[in-house]
Amino acid sequence: VIEKGRIKADSDLSLFFPEAFFKYLSESIFPQFDIEKDNITLSRHTSSHGVAKAEDYNQERALQMILILDQIFFYI
Repeated sequence: VIEKGRIKADSDLSLFFPEAFFKYLSESIFPQFDIEKDNITLSRHTSSHGVAKAEDYNQERALQMILILDQIFFYI
């Protein structure tokens, strides 16, 4: 997906913001988590491993996921 985004945008400086978007994904959606340090903010990993907090599932996060999927679809 990263390479397709770069090809579609034609530049990391494009208004499609491929570099910023990929940085956002790696820091906000796919970050690592550490249960021992209580670093379990909602992400794909904490959700998939069943350790995400129930109160983290809200409308704002749902909208973020919809917009992320829309951006990935556009790149593809």
